[in-house]
Amino acid sequence: MAVEIRTVAEEEAPAYFRTISAGFGSPASSDDDLAEWQTVAEYDQCFGALDGERFVGGASAYSFEMTLPGGALATIGGVSNVAVLPTHRRQGVLTGLFIRQLDDLAERGRALAALNASESRIYRRFGYGVATDSVSVEIDTRHTEYLGDLPQGRLHLVTVEEARRLFPTFYDKWRRTRTGSLSRSDAWWDIMLGPKEGWKGGGEAFHVVHEDASGEVDGYASYQPQSKTEHGNFQSIVRVRELIGATGGVEAALWRFCFDLDLVRRARSDMRPVDDPLRWWLVEPRQLAVTSRMDQLWLRVVDVAAALTERRYAADGGLVLEVDDPFRPAGSGRYRLEGGPDGASCTRNAGATADLRLDVADLGAAHLGGVSFSLLAAGGRVEELTPGAAARADALFRTARAPYCATTF
Repeated sequence: MAVEIRTVAEEEAPAYFRTISAGFGSPASSDDDLAEWQTVAEYDQCFGALDGERFVGGASAYSFEMTLPGGALATIGGVSNVAVLPTHRRQGVLTGLFIRQLDDLAERGRALAALNASESRIYRRFGYGVATDSVSVEIDTRHTEYLGDLPQGRLHLVTVEEARRLFPTFYDKWRRTRTGSLSRSDAWWDIMLGPKEGWKGGGEAFHVVHEDASGEVDGYASYQPQSKTEHGNFQSIVRVRELIGATGGVEAALWRFCFDLDLVRRARSDMRPVDDPLRWWLVEPRQLAVTSRMDQLWLRVVDVAAALTERRYAADGGLVLEVDDPFRPAGSGRYRLEGGPDGASCTRNAGATADLRLDVADLGAAHLGGVSFSLLAAGGRVEELTPGAAARADALFRTARAPYCATTF
């Protein structure tokens, strides 16, 4: 029987959600899990695969606003809940879901799609490339002396209700300054600061805000102490769930607060930016251990010309890119880019002489400035057709800070 792919009606949400959970190998989710998901679900962007009347797979998308290089903002498709039941794998169901979803995003005018990958081998064949990484860090709090003085300011512990009011206002200012960051809706914040911990956030935690000299909030952190003793001595760990500040100094002050918590011997944090300035504050930078590094945000260029026009560039210049898009062949072609700090234009030009040839997945990897074209060329992902073109592309696409996304979806 042929599998039908269509949007999901709201009344079908329980069956759809159970199928997605089963696809990930999880038991049937609770009513609370379903109710939470329904607060952020966009049913017109939820696609289900049905064998007869039964859901056998699905893929959905959320509407996020992403900060692009140069500070431009663009609405993207945040792809999530992608799963197929074990009974229907290797039968083209996932391919069909992605064809329908990418066509839908194109019709909506979304030039970019993004996702967090459950497995790193799946998504390149659908045109996604690794655009941002994150690191997990750990340090013994006895080795956290700083080289310099912290900025003037005050720290306040706040209730979860106060955090719910204060965090979003500051975050919305901050995310507009950091390439790769995503908007968060009220419903998203309710989950992130809710009592139940999940992969989007949540869980019991303490919350602290940093105020500048004028009393304005310019940073915050959420943290969870984890009690531990050895031979009668406290060796507790503080898990820093999220920590962001308007400057590196503010973030250092928030880290200082976490390091100095009573009874705490180690501090840990996941999903930190790869260029976190904390190391440069430390007298003993070697003590800050990077315990893992992993891909965080995978980016898919849905419309090459529109995507390259939306962002800004570090220098004035131009390139012709020959882009191969095997999954959506209509997107393949040569594109002439002219861009700079004040804007850009990109048009399809079949007769232009190409400077670089690359897969659309690798254009997604380079799009936010997190990986250079020269590095992709060294890795066999980009072919330089004009001598020096990779270096020219690096100069155009580079960003002052590594792209970073602190939001999981």
